[in-house]
Amino acid sequence: MKLVVLFSFLVLFLFVVGCGEDVSAPHASESLESAVLDSDVKTFNVRAFRFGYDPAEIRVKKGDRVRIVIDNSDTLHGIRFPELGVSDMDVIEFTANEVGTFNWRCNNYCGEDHMKMGGLLIVE
Repeated sequence: MKLVVLFSFLVLFLFVVGCGEDVSAPHASESLESAVLDSDVKTFNVRAFRFGYDPAEIRVKKGDRVRIVIDNSDTLHGIRFPELGVSDMDVIEFTANEVGTFNWRCNNYCGEDHMKMGGLLIVE
């Protein structure tokens, strides 16, 4: 009899634990919302190396949400847009609010030709 009670308790315990909500996993609606938000972002992968960028020119439209993912291939470089007031060493996100051509520079000293490193963001 004790074995039946113990077994029943164990089954009940496993059922209750198994039916609990996993708060660490995103809900379907949250995942869908994130996917929609990410699809609105124009993502560019830029390889930074001594002493340049590939690609060294990015074109977007005014109002675009922009994400630049920086691949620092040989040392820590990064990108800074002095006119836009944004910079980072890994990922930069911003909204292209102004039409124009904006220069970017390496934001970490990386050697003798560091000052020659740069690229262009063209907002149409």
